[in-house]
Amino acid sequence: MESANLLEKVKNGFRLLKIDEIYKNSAITFLKDWITREEFSDYKPQILHLIESKDWDYLLDCFYQIIPFGTGGRR
Repeated sequence: MESANLLEKVKNGFRLLKIDEIYKNSAITFLKDWITREEFSDYKPQILHLIESKDWDYLLDCFYQIIPFGTGGRR
């Protein structure tokens, strides 16, 4: 399925969620990268599954922010 169509499905699905638009827009931005960029191509089937399953809450939760990773205080 074409990336633009996938993102449109996501936008429509996110409209059903009662959450601030800033989180929805952020998730859509990150999802666009994960759907279109070659380095993430191995994950595309899993993302497609979430979109086809209409699991909007989980999809939003997975993509609305980048989780920072650090050293955990190790030195």
